[in-house]
This record gives sequence, C-alpha cells and structure tokens, in this order.
Amino acid sequence: MDRLTSIGDVTWTREELKASLEEFARLYPARPIRDNTGGMKAPHMFSTWFALRHLKPSVVVESGVWHGQGTWLIEQACPQAEIVCIEIAPKWIQYRSARARYFDRDFATLDWSDLPKEETVLFFDDHQNAYERLKIVRWFGFRHAFFKE
Repeated sequence: MDRLTSIGDVTWTREELKASLEEFARLYPARPIRDNTGGMKAPHMFSTWFALRHLKPSVVVESGVWHGQGTWLIEQACPQAEIVCIEIAPKWIQYRSARARYFDRDFATLDWSDLPKEETVLFFDDHQNAYERLKIVRWFGFRHAFFKE
C-alpha cells in the first residue's frame, strides 16, 4: 500500500486535536502506572483519550487490560460511561476500576446483546487478529472499534 487509508469519517479537525494537547499534558502525570512497558504510552493514550472524549460513548469495552492504564484512561475520558474490561491473564492487572465489570474470557465468547451498539466503543489491545476481530465486531453490530498494536 503506497498511501494512507482510513475507513469511515473522522468527525474532528486537526485544530481540535492540537487544542486538546495541553489538557492531556496536565492529565498524563496523574496516570497510575509509571512503567507501562508492553502497554499504552503517551501517544496511544492521547489518541484514545481524545477519540473517546469526542465520541462520548455510553459504554466502553476494553479487550486487553494488561496493567490497567487504559482502564484508568477510559475513566478520565468518559466519566459517565459503563466500562467493561476483558483480560485473560488478570494477575497482571495493577489498576482496577471500581466502575468496571471484569471478565477473563475472550471477547468473542461473551454475550453483547444488551449493549447499545451505536453508543459503544470497543478498544482492542489484545494482540489478536484484527481482521477476525472486525468480522466479529460487525456480526455483533457494533459501530466503533479501535485497535492498538
């Protein structure tokens, strides 16, 4: 592929992104995990935080919690959202949210029929095949899915 390709429409501008950097810079030092090797660092955190704040989902499903930095970030970006966390190795979680429901099974094996598909954001940091995940996301009827690699 010789050019960047995106799927769907981006509903924010470069100016909105730039205007949010200072707010994120004030939030970032409060993160609970200082050494998040193997997990999200500042660039991923900013893009995730910004997108979640812009989309304002009522539910966020995080598949692949690792130490919990993403869960904390979701709480900051979406203080009113329901949070669902999936981590097949929960012994590694350092930060647990009192607001989240936790599962130790794969995303594809859970029943998502009760979630509002248009108002839910799926965040995959579980190192599974993204194409296969997208087929499952589509089958369930969700609209918003993010992948971190």
